[in-house]
Amino acid sequence: MTNGRFLIIPASGQPIKADAWIEEAGTDTVTITRHPVEQGAQITDHAIVEPARVNLRLGWSNSSPRALSTSYIDEVYAQLLALKDARLPFKLVTAKRSYENMLIAALTQVTDERTAHALFVSVTIEQIIIVQTQVTSIGTDPSVMANPESNQPVANLGQKQATPTTLFNRNAPGVQDQIGP
Repeated sequence: MTNGRFLIIPASGQPIKADAWIEEAGTDTVTITRHPVEQGAQITDHAIVEPARVNLRLGWSNSSPRALSTSYIDEVYAQLLALKDARLPFKLVTAKRSYENMLIAALTQVTDERTAHALFVSVTIEQIIIVQTQVTSIGTDPSVMANPESNQPVANLGQKQATPTTLFNRNAPGVQDQIGP
């Protein structure tokens, strides 16, 4: 075990720092299309960057210098559960790098006779990708259109009656011979 740099920084509330940083496994993935890509196409349009994922094993102990009471590990665990349940993005700082907009996806703790006064957790933290969208109105002024006849907005032209095509017109010459009586 090493006391590596690990810190969860919620948007509001107290930062959470591990007493023992046991393991960190970060995953950065790109999902690549399985379909053929046309020669000369932008390859970036066919490869999607997935959210970052970090699996951590961390520990806290009631004998830590930060433990102000014998309920220290219970308080830390309650903070982790509250952060998971709040589903509000936070910053994660690990020994390898910093991650923005993270959420706790899974939190596992195991207690046995050896760890009754300690808290060991496995936590899976995933990035949520946040984007901004805009609403844009498209003008319908025909004077600024290159082909106004094909770009005009839909207009009500009244009721129209469908007319059969020659192929399906039973009375057309030669049709009776092809489809029978």
